Order: sequence, then C-alpha cells, then structure tokens
Amino acid sequence: MVEFLSDVIESLPESDLRDTFQHFLDEIEALTADAEMAVDTTSNTPQKLAPKVSLTSEFEIESRPGMRSTKVSQKLRQEKDRANMTIEDEEYTKLVSTLNDVLKEVFSYSPSNGYL
Repeated sequence: MVEFLSDVIESLPESDLRDTFQHFLDEIEALTADAEMAVDTTSNTPQKLAPKVSLTSEFEIESRPGMRSTKVSQKLRQEKDRANMTIEDEEYTKLVSTLNDVLKEVFSYSPSNGYL
C-alpha cells in the first residue's frame, strides 16, 4: 500500500487529490511506526533481529485461503487472524476502507466531485 500511494503521489500534479493520498500515506506510516513501537516494547528480541511489522486489514484476512481449500478451513483461518488483529490493524482497516471510497469516487469522476 505504501509503495502504491508513493507512486501515485509522485505521478500526480499538485492537487487536492494528491494531498488526500499524501494524508493516507502519512497515516499508514504513523500506524506502522506505532505497531513497530508496540512490538519493540513487548519483545525481548534485540531490535536488529525483531521481525518487520506489517499491518493487516480485514480485507486481507477475508481474501486469504484456509490451510485446505474448504470453507470451514477458510473460516477458521479468518477467525484466528481476526483474533490476532492489533489496534493498529483495525485502524489500518478503516483507512483502507476510506481510501477505497476515495478511489471509487475518483474513478467515477465527474466535474462536480472536485478531484483533478
């Protein structure tokens, strides 16, 4: 997501849309930093060996297959993943949902919506 937003921001001229995407990028980077700090304080692992933190959204959880290709396996995997979601993951899910709404608006562009 960070790479996508960075590329989009880089390719857009100065505009409200570019500012909107920059806001999303800033929010994601802040959530990632918060998640990394939470891992650092709960982990006894030296900083250099600590695992890289990646945020997980509800959308990613829903799209992951189970261990086997059955609906029950998929549901069990989703339940486990949801139980492991952090506060930052929940905030990231809200951010992704809002970004999705903005992208829908952009791709259904009309002069009245104000983008570009």
